[in-house]
Amino acid sequence: MKKLLFLLLFVPFGVNGQEEKKWEVGLNTGAIFSKHQDQSGDSRWIFRDNMFLVNNMSLSAYHNFNRLQVGLRVDGGTMGGRDRWMSPQAVVNYRISFSKLYVYGGGVAGYVREQVSRLSHYPDGNGFVTGLHAGTVIFPGKRLGINLETGVRINRMYREVAITYPNGAPLGTERRGFTETYIPLSVGVRYRF
Repeated sequence: MKKLLFLLLFVPFGVNGQEEKKWEVGLNTGAIFSKHQDQSGDSRWIFRDNMFLVNNMSLSAYHNFNRLQVGLRVDGGTMGGRDRWMSPQAVVNYRISFSKLYVYGGGVAGYVREQVSRLSHYPDGNGFVTGLHAGTVIFPGKRLGINLETGVRINRMYREVAITYPNGAPLGTERRGFTETYIPLSVGVRYRF
């Protein structure tokens, strides 16, 4: 019985053997697959290209509270040519730690801004993003780790669209909304202190 009690005292250290650091900062890069509805109303899964996201970069800062991780991240990238987007987000993760890594799952909510060049036929847009994600952080050393992450995001975007008469004469503008679902895949580094 004493041996069993002795082993039970060390089980939590086996699952969470790494020294807990309170803060982590990260830098990730990746690609995005998107469910996009084109102008004909046809909806399909595509790899973002041209007017859609070619890359996805994110810079993050997290504070660890035992198994809970709370932080901010800023995602951004290009949409082809000179067009770009940025999205500051609040993040909450639940972590399960092991000796040299942890896995996590959580959610994000934030704002999205798309800025397009004068050459684009799309107007600038803004909106809101929500989503879920899961990933892992592997620590080969004490402070520097490798991060792999995927998830699902839903953007609700709004744009000012020009309205014309059937003969092509301008009528004015109208604010229109659309929803976009996408799957980001990313890899990066985390530093804890």
